[in-house]
Amino acid sequence: MGLDLILRDGQVTLGDACVRADVGVEGEKIAVVARPGSLPGGTQTLDLDGRFVVPGGVDPHVHAATTLGEFTTRDDFEACTRAAAWGGTTTIVDFAIPQPRDGARPLATARERMAAARREAVIDVAFHACLVKGDSASLAEVPQLAREGLTTVKVFTIYRDLVMLGLDEVHACMHEVAAAGGLVLVHAESPHIVEPLRARFAAEGRTDARHHALSRPVEAEVDMVRSVLELFRLTGCPGYFVHVTVPEAVTAIVHARLEGAAVWAETCPQYVFLDDSCYAAEDGELYICSPPIRPRAVADRLWEMVRQGAVQVWGSDHCCYDTAQKFRHRGDFTRAPNGLPGVELRAPLLFSEGVMTGLMSVPRFAALTATNPAKLNGLFPRKGVIAPGADADLAVYDPGWEVTVTAPRLHMATDYTPFEGRRLRGWPRMVFSRGRLLVDGERFDGTAGTGQVLAAGPPIPL
Repeated sequence: MGLDLILRDGQVTLGDACVRADVGVEGEKIAVVARPGSLPGGTQTLDLDGRFVVPGGVDPHVHAATTLGEFTTRDDFEACTRAAAWGGTTTIVDFAIPQPRDGARPLATARERMAAARREAVIDVAFHACLVKGDSASLAEVPQLAREGLTTVKVFTIYRDLVMLGLDEVHACMHEVAAAGGLVLVHAESPHIVEPLRARFAAEGRTDARHHALSRPVEAEVDMVRSVLELFRLTGCPGYFVHVTVPEAVTAIVHARLEGAAVWAETCPQYVFLDDSCYAAEDGELYICSPPIRPRAVADRLWEMVRQGAVQVWGSDHCCYDTAQKFRHRGDFTRAPNGLPGVELRAPLLFSEGVMTGLMSVPRFAALTATNPAKLNGLFPRKGVIAPGADADLAVYDPGWEVTVTAPRLHMATDYTPFEGRRLRGWPRMVFSRGRLLVDGERFDGTAGTGQVLAAGPPIPL
């Protein structure tokens, strides 16, 4: 066996266990996992001294170089994937969202986005297709999208006249995606609850950041999750709900799964580690995202459900706006860009607040940040697992490395972070993408165009 790289004496995540082992890499693939010291010398050997080795992160919810309405995020695929790698993520799943006002079609948009990622990405990239119209022409493209590796399709139930589908259109989309062997992702908020509140607050001049959260109450999310769950039951289509913020929504999803529906839940760091007091701050616009950040009691209950396994996927919902964009319409939440930068901190936040506090095992961390998103998005077993034949995507976490989060220290294409000043314990010391050492301490060695655009296969139920 001619190994190119040996990672020696790490605490390696293997399924539900974390064991002391060596990992041997040949080319871009993991070749062997063996007892410490049992592998013959490779071209390069790195001693890990018992640090944790987990599958490279798979972030299933990223919006790079994305235009929605008036605003375009500040990062391209190079900047976004570089920041992701710094944070231990080696694969992102982005979105191909057509611009309906330009008459763009799902398939053409997907091909355009994939071409940009091939030119720019530092790590590997897959894509979700998006349907922003429920017309027959859009639905007819679902089978071809699946053949070209976009087996997951996102729908929005909010943002009327931009990307929103009605429930009848969501129903039709599920039929087509199920027939193509795919999975539907849902942004679930009820317009019949949100829109009247937004209109009322705007008419009354109550457009500060705090009223953004008040205009999108817990009931709007729970109501739509329950409605869409019925469609999943009717069609038999598998799916998951993105950025779930409310324990009641998670409970409804769990009950549906117990009754036989193939449905799962994703949440994000901002919905667990922040609370809605941020909207009362002078810079409250920086935290505007949809759904909004919830009260502390809601976030604490959600965190408990994450730890208990009721939530299966940990995404970032990365939208890289900067302070100038966030403050362009300061005082008017109805015109502010929705979204937070987060691709770099997604995994380190969970490692610090979960693993390093003893509230979460390393295998559970790996499942949330890598294995489960790889399975649901049709990338497993190439991604999300440490096993022979898998891509050598690996993140080595150093429990002795403490980092204070500041915007200048991070690598995202923005000038702020919602987690400014937070002290994190445990940080990715080394990150490998298909056997390439991208991150080595404070050194980065990656170039645009070295990432691959991945064709996803059929989603794998959890």
